[in-house]
Amino acid sequence: MKVVALGTSGTYPRYRRACSGFLFEDDPTFVLVDVGTGVCSNLFRHLDPFSLTAILITHLHADHVLDIYPIKYYLKYNKKDMERKIPVYIPEGGEDVLMSFKWGNEEGEYLREVYEFHNIGNTLTIGRFRFSFKKTKHVIPTYALVCESGEKRAGYTSDTSWDDELIEFFKGCEVLISEAAYQGEEGKENLHMTAMEAGRLASLVGASRLYLTHIWPELDPSISLQEAKKEFSGSVEILKEHLIIEV
Repeated sequence: MKVVALGTSGTYPRYRRACSGFLFEDDPTFVLVDVGTGVCSNLFRHLDPFSLTAILITHLHADHVLDIYPIKYYLKYNKKDMERKIPVYIPEGGEDVLMSFKWGNEEGEYLREVYEFHNIGNTLTIGRFRFSFKKTKHVIPTYALVCESGEKRAGYTSDTSWDDELIEFFKGCEVLISEAAYQGEEGKENLHMTAMEAGRLASLVGASRLYLTHIWPELDPSISLQEAKKEFSGSVEILKEHLIIEV
């Protein structure tokens, strides 16, 4: 199992950056998790979007979802005899949110030309992957996830403030991909964690590797790295676009 970082910037992308997006792959299964600004472009470096098995959207903030629109237009206008619609798993009510944004003269349920929408539940099997989900502490409904393929387990926090319940949820994950929006000892309730809290979470989970993502673009990531290492004795790395995690 591999996880490809397609977008790692928090809230907005700087030069050569993209907002949140990860490609979980275990050939022939390819699942795109979150589609923030710039993810569509970066995806092409690794996979033709026609080869996607499914898309998962953890929540409806713009920095996790906006590139679902350009991917839609690529699929529509380069059909390649496409015989299926790509399943999109999304928090309840998310389909209506996405459909409310109309481009130019688009009419009707235009996203359904290439996508079929499903609500995220507790668990989900997609090809070689089994996903488990848990709501996080964030300002809108948001889901953390654990992805399993055989004996391999990787966790992704999505956006969240500190939550003791995530410790049990991520137990058994060798790899933890954690948001680390802020620096210092404590993040903001129902919003985001700090790098130090991400390190503490990885330690309590028993992970061997921690990857920090969603760092506020104006922060020095080297400081975030050092703060995470204060709480976690395993391997810590700042995620960058196109980095490939072998699980």
